[in-house]
Order: sequence, then structure tokens, then C-alpha cells
Amino acid sequence: MGETDESGNIASVPVVGVGASAGGLEAFIQLLNHLPPDTGFAFVFVQHLDPRHASVLPKILSAKTRMRVREVADGDVLKPNIVFVLPADKSITVSQGLLRLSPRLETGGLHHPIDAFLRSLAIDGKSRAIGVILSGSGSDGAFGIQAIKDEGGIIFAQDEKSSQHAGMPQSAIATGCVDFVLPPEGIARELAQLGGHSYIVQQPAATAAPAPPEGNSLRQVFTLLRNMSGIDFSQYQQTTIQRRLQRRIALAQTQKVDDYLAYLVKHKGELGSLSSDFLIKTTRFFRDKATFQFLAQRVLPSIMKGRSAEEPLRVWVPACSTGEETYALLICLIERIELSQNRVEVKMFASDVSESAISQARKGSYPENISEDVSAERLGRFFTRSGLRYEVKPSLRKMCVFAKHDLINAPPFARMDLISCRNLLIYLGRATQGRVLSILHYALKPGGMLLLGVSEGVNEASHLFHQIDKRFKVFSKQPSSEHFRLRPAQEQLPAESLRGEERTTEADPESAADRITLARYSPPAVLINEDMTILRFRGDTSRYIRPAAGKASLNLIAMLHEELQLGLRSAVPKAKKEKGSVSKKGLRFVQKGHIQSLSVDVIPIPSGSSGERSFLIVFLEGGEAEVSKPPPHRVGRGKTGGESAEISALKRELAETNGYLKSVVEDQSISLEQLQATNEELESANEELQSTNEELETSKEEIDATNEELNTVNAELTERNREMTSLSDYIEAVFNTVREPLVLLDPVLRVKQANRSFYELFRVSENETVGRLVSELATGRWAVTDWTQLGKFLSRQSNSEKLYLDIEFPTIGRRHMSVNARHVQLPHEEEPTILMGLEDITSSQDLAREQQRLIHQLSAPVLTLQKQIMVLPIIGLLNAERMQQVKEKLLEDVRQHRTKVVILDVTGAAIENEGEGVAEGFREITKASHLVGATVILTGISGEIAEKLVSLAMDQTKLTCMGDLQSGLDEANRMLGYQVIANEKLETLRKAKSELDVLRKKPPATSALPPKDRK
Repeated sequence: MGETDESGNIASVPVVGVGASAGGLEAFIQLLNHLPPDTGFAFVFVQHLDPRHASVLPKILSAKTRMRVREVADGDVLKPNIVFVLPADKSITVSQGLLRLSPRLETGGLHHPIDAFLRSLAIDGKSRAIGVILSGSGSDGAFGIQAIKDEGGIIFAQDEKSSQHAGMPQSAIATGCVDFVLPPEGIARELAQLGGHSYIVQQPAATAAPAPPEGNSLRQVFTLLRNMSGIDFSQYQQTTIQRRLQRRIALAQTQKVDDYLAYLVKHKGELGSLSSDFLIKTTRFFRDKATFQFLAQRVLPSIMKGRSAEEPLRVWVPACSTGEETYALLICLIERIELSQNRVEVKMFASDVSESAISQARKGSYPENISEDVSAERLGRFFTRSGLRYEVKPSLRKMCVFAKHDLINAPPFARMDLISCRNLLIYLGRATQGRVLSILHYALKPGGMLLLGVSEGVNEASHLFHQIDKRFKVFSKQPSSEHFRLRPAQEQLPAESLRGEERTTEADPESAADRITLARYSPPAVLINEDMTILRFRGDTSRYIRPAAGKASLNLIAMLHEELQLGLRSAVPKAKKEKGSVSKKGLRFVQKGHIQSLSVDVIPIPSGSSGERSFLIVFLEGGEAEVSKPPPHRVGRGKTGGESAEISALKRELAETNGYLKSVVEDQSISLEQLQATNEELESANEELQSTNEELETSKEEIDATNEELNTVNAELTERNREMTSLSDYIEAVFNTVREPLVLLDPVLRVKQANRSFYELFRVSENETVGRLVSELATGRWAVTDWTQLGKFLSRQSNSEKLYLDIEFPTIGRRHMSVNARHVQLPHEEEPTILMGLEDITSSQDLAREQQRLIHQLSAPVLTLQKQIMVLPIIGLLNAERMQQVKEKLLEDVRQHRTKVVILDVTGAAIENEGEGVAEGFREITKASHLVGATVILTGISGEIAEKLVSLAMDQTKLTCMGDLQSGLDEANRMLGYQVIANEKLETLRKAKSELDVLRKKPPATSALPPKDRK
């Protein structure tokens, strides 16, 4: 059992789940090499493995780290400073601190063991879960790290430069959940630093709120975030906010909010990371499938009932995150519309406060592991496969409008038939929840439906909605007398508050005097940009500028007094071109019956951080003249002074107009030329892109074909490798099982390998043998005198020759050895290998010599006992020729010694197959013995010999047969009147026969060496 806490549960251990595929083993080894052995983490290594072969990972990893490494068994307790490795044919999860194994599962044709483990780790470990994605192909792990991030865990991914295959790390990074992108040694360094942090060490509690942070520092953090993103996170659920803040504090290697605030000010990019952490992105395709089934069967039919084709179906998904919920809901709508055969136009709106989430939703590109949530039929219909990702088809994408939108503060959408706002309210404070529900009530049309998350409700606005289904949280809009009021835009807080300074309300007399002077006595002016759009008004400009009729516009020319338009129309481009101030004097306009003289200064303003130039237009008034009746006309050639002045003014205006028109024509000509050049460049680029696209398509087809071939070859190689592995294991087993000593030598007679019998026979170890020349082994216990002879023998190509050597052993002396060699070609080796076998034949040779001696002794001249009995031993193979020799010797000795009883001892004899001559020989011996008056007794006859004699049809009626020599001698004593037979030759004969019997029964020995002493 594992360690338990005070409550009796298994103590929680921070767990690092490491996922990898192709190339990931090397990365994990690098990670282990740089990790101290006492981080306090439990490591679980989940790698894509071939289920047909047993994993050797524990053995490999044990040599790379000082931590314990073990293969997971079902029910293993997670303990610190131990590396757990997934077995090859299993899936792994964690529950209540115990590792659980299950049969290997595939979802949608894909095996995603990393996702399965990391998801379970997120549920079990909460904020103490750490995910690491190393090198590998595919997108396994992308969903799992999102689950860990949602629970407040920490995520690492290997950087692209150090990854052999960057598919899995890049898919993880694309989710936006990764905290650190580092090489393996960098990941190890960060893990070692996190090991002792309070965020990791403390026991997670689902219900306990984090320790209250410093109030003033937290308010300043919210202020920074509000000024940066426009989002007021003080309105969010503070328990969640504080937990995620503590997570960022741990990642910044700080301990308190005060320290983290200083870190925020110093590291500007951390604000964006903190804001991203606060914005929860928990979403999946068809999350809570039962809810979507209820929508398809109950809610959508109710909404579409009685709807005309001209009335579009309007749906809004606020807080849509990266778009999975939006597309899933749209797919359900399309399928329901097709089922009902009702042609209804769908307008899908989706919004989120996160620009990055909206950008990803617009792309509609998702990792391949969405196949776990989307059926194969829907994938084929609504998505296209692009490498390791699925992309939403354009036809589906065009039906969605994605927009950045702050649901709490921005004006809402309106006249919606259905709003799906799931799992947003649980992250908001109670007051903000009520406001959001009021906004959603306003956005729905009468009778519209609202869908919330399974943990949410309308408690704060129960009078606004009617509950349709309690389980699936479906509500309809109720009529209400309340009027929705839009909240005014929030202003940015002053920067002084970030430094802890209090804003003063005391007025500054000098600043007040400057403001009064500028407001009352400075000339009126407007600030415009390069497009002549008014940015700011200064002073009272109503005498010169007024709103134009028609569409609202802030264009300066459109709003200017008609008499002033011409002068300023040419002055602004001139100031832009000359990059200096331009004055227009003598401008006139009629104001309340008076002609006003006016001068206008156009002053360029240096561009700010945006890089856009601005211009200040200052209006300076001159004298005025009363409009009177025209003076009396005088007859004559000359013109009056008034007419002359008017003509001069008209000429001046005409000249200005001509100059302006000329500049406009020049600008238009230049613009036209630029547009033509740009158009030509675009056409050229388009041609190049089309050509490149064709080449890429061709290359893609070739790559696809090559990939198919490589897959086929890879399958064949895998099968061949499996066969070679089996064959190698078989050969290794045979090599080490054979009783004879065997040695593998390279072409220069250097020992590559020897079997166990060799080491036992010659009393040497593997270190003393492998890698040494055979000649160097001569100094040991099996030294030979002529190694040149052995070298020549081993170098010959013959496989049938044998070499016999005499080898001197210190313990038992010289032995006779038989050496046999054969050239073999081992797998995966280019050079040939010599297989040399050794056999101790000392015992066999001695046994053969001893048998020959005894046979020779037993085949000595006939033994005559007391001139009455003659014993004739017959040893060896019996045939016609041998029987004739026995007959002649017997008759000669019978006549010479006047023998009365002849004993033929056939112990150990054998009869040839063509044994008719043997039977005839026995007949002749019996007949001849009777003729000379002797009786024949046959002794030593075995069952096999008796059967042979019967099969040869030998007449046994005239032949006395006994089992052994002693029985024959006893029979002879009886025939001769029980005379005592005593003869030393007979004793010698008996002893020799006994020794021969022992030698015949003794098995040949494979080694004459004494057994090795066992300590």
C-alpha cells in the first residue's frame, strides 16, 4: 500500500506526465540526465509503442537516471522520485493516486494514450498535475494539456529545434496552453526549480479557497490588466482568479503577489500570459453529447416550427473560445434542417473577448484528435484533412460570423432565436452573473431559447426566464417590464495608481490658468490626420465647420464652410508635400450678412508611436466689411474699383483652383502609375504562384506515392525485423544450450562470443575471453603447441574437416580434443564469422582401446579344463567365414585333448543379416563334435541371438543351450559326474567378460574435466 494522509486516503504526489512518440525516447533520456534524483515528482512516461513487442524501456532508462524505473502494473501507487513506464499493449489512467491499466483502445482509428492519461491526471491531480510533450508525430496530447491547463496545472513542450519530429509539440503549442517551450535540458531545469514551490508542494483542495492575496497588490494587478486588455477581471469569480494567479506566481518563481507585481512591471509580456490564463478556454466538439442530442430532438424542432424560408434562424454563441462549440452547434442545425426538409437560412454569430481565440476560430483548423469527439461521417462531410489537422470546409465556415466582443460591457447582439452560453457564468461573480443574464435576455427575441452549462442556472434572474429542462439547462425568454441599460465605457485608470500614488483632487492654479487662457483666447483649430479626418476640436470652430447633410462624417472638407473648402483643399496636400507649415490668407466667407476675412495655417504635427502624421488647422480671423447695395453704375470704359477688386479675387481663386486641380491630376497620375505597376506585379506574382502551385501539387502526388511505398516497405521491414528477432533469439538459445563448447571468431581469429559450456569447460570468464585472439588464450588452461596449425585449419573454407589436438590441463593432464569449424554469415554483419566447436574425445578413445584389448583377450586360444572340458569364447561378428575358423580350431583341439564337453560361449557376439552361413556353421560344429564323441553346450545366448537362430531354422534339438558360462560349466560337471573344475584361465576369462560388459554399458563422456567447484 502507498503512503496515506490523515484522512486515510493515499497521499497526493505531484505528477509529471511525459508524452512522446517518434524521437521522444532520446529527448526523455536527455530530460532524465539533467534532472536531480530528488525532485519530489512522480514521473509517468507514456510513449507510442508497438503492441506486438515487449517494451525494453525500463531497462534502457534505468541506465540513464539514478531514480528508480519500473514498468507500470495495475494498481501501482504513485510515489515521488520514481519513473513509471507504460507497457507496450496497454492504456493508462490515474485515479485517486493509483495507476490503472486497461486494454489498448483506439478511437476513430487512432490510438491516443497520452490524451487519455493527461485527462485523467488533470481530474486526479488538479493544480499539481504537470504535462510535458516531447518529440513525436501527430497531435496526441493536445487535448490532455488543455484539461491540465483548465485545472491550473503547468505545461511544457519541447522546442522545434531540438525535436526530431515536431508534430506533437507544435500541436500542443497551437492550443495556446503551453507555459514553457524549451529543449529537454531546459525543461529539466524548470522542473527542478518548481519542485519546492509552495504551489506544487501544498495539498490541493477542491473546496478550499486559496490564501487571501495582498489586497492592494491584487487591485494593481487588475488595473494593469484592465489598461492592457480592457477587461475588468475583478468581476470574475475570485476563487478561480486567485488560483490561476498563484499558478502564474509559481511560473515566475516568486512567492507573493507583491513580488509578482514587480515582475509584471518588469516583464511586459507576462501581462498577456496572465490575461490568457484568466480567460478560460475549456471547449471541445460536442461536449456533453447528451445535451446536443436533446437540442437536436427537442429544442431545434421547437425553434424551427412554423418558420418561413424568408425568416433566418439567428444563433449566438458568446464566449465561443476557439470555435469548437460554434461549429458543433452549426452542424446539428444543418443536420436538423435537412431532416425536416425545411429550407431555413442560418445566421450564426460567435464572439469572445480573446482576440487570439477568435483568430483561431476563424481559421477553423483543429488537430487530428478531434476524431475522438467527431464521428467519421461528420469528419468526412464537414471537414477536410490537411496533414495532421482537420479544417472546416468553406461552406460551413461562411455561415459563421466571428467577432471580438466583451459580453459584460459591449452592446449585445439582438433578435436571437437561440443563445448557447455554456460554462461562462461559473467563472463570473454573482453580480456580474445577473448582469450577463440580463444582457442575454435582451438579446433573445420573444420565445427565444437560452442554453447554459450543466453547472449553471438563472438564479440571479429567474424572473426573466422559464425553465424548459432542468437537466440540460434549457430556458426560454419570459416577458419583462425591465429595460436593459447599456453600461458606459470604462475609462483607463491612471498610471500613478500603479506606483501606489494617490490621485490628488487639489487644483493646480498655474494649470488652471493655462486651461482658461487656451480655452478663451487661443484661436480655434482642429487636428486632422492624413486622410483629412478630424481627430479633435480645439476652441469654438462652429463659425467655420458645421455638420454636412447626409451620412455622418468627420471629413474636414465635407464639414467646412463652402467658401473655405477650396483654399484648404489645396493647402493640406501642399503642407504634406513640403513637410512644413502652409498659410492661406485672404480667404473670405459670408457670416450673418458680413463678409469675413480669414487666414488659415496648416501646421504638420510630428508622428507619434503609431507612425501616422497629423496636421493642426488654425483659423485666424481678419477685418470685416458690411455688405451694402451695389454702387451706381458709371458710364465709361473704365471699371470701378469694386469690380476690379472682385475680378482680382476671382482670378486668384481661379488660379488656386487650377493649381489644386493640377496637383490632383498629378497625384492621380502618380497613383494610377503605381496601381498599374502593382497590378502588373500582382499578375506576375499570380502566374508564379499558379506555377508553383502546380509544381507543389505534382510534388505532393509524388510524395504521396513515395509515402505509400515507404509504408509498404516499412511494414515489410517490421515483419522481417520481427522474424529476425525471433530467429536471433532461437539461435542464441541453441548456442547457449549446446553441451559442446562453441566459439565465434572473426576473420583474424579474435573471439566474438562463446557459449556457457566453453566458459565452464575451460574455467575462464567472458571478460577474459571476448575480444582476445585465440593465440592469446594459449597461456591459459587449454594451451596447445602449434597454433599455426589451428590458424591454418580455421582459415580453410572446408566445413567437413576435423582437427585433432592434444591439450594439457594442469588438473587432469593431457586430453584429446576434436576441433571442427564452419564459416557462417550472421545477420547485420558484413564480414564472415567462424563457428568453432570443441569436443573432448579422450574418454571415447580410451574406451575403444580397452574394448579392443578385452576382445583380443577373450579371443585367445581355447581354454582346456582338466582335459575333459573345452571352453571356446566367440566374440564379435559371426558370419560363415568366422564359423568355419571356429569349426577347424574346435576339431583340432578336441582330437588333441580328447575333450568330452565343448562349451561355445557367444556372449557379446552378433550375427550378420545374411546369417545363413552362421546357422550352417553351428550345424557343422555340432555334427563334427558328435562324430568325435563330444557334447556341445552353447552358453551366453541372449533372447536376440536365440530369435536369430530360430529364424535361421537351426536344429536346436541336438544342441544344449545355457544362459551364461557358469550355467554351462555346471551342466558340464553334471555330465562328467560332478567333477570339480578349477582353472585360473577360467577366472581370467570371467573377469575379462565382466569388464567388457561394463564397458559396453558405459555411455561416452563429453568432457573428462572434473566439475567446477561451486562456492
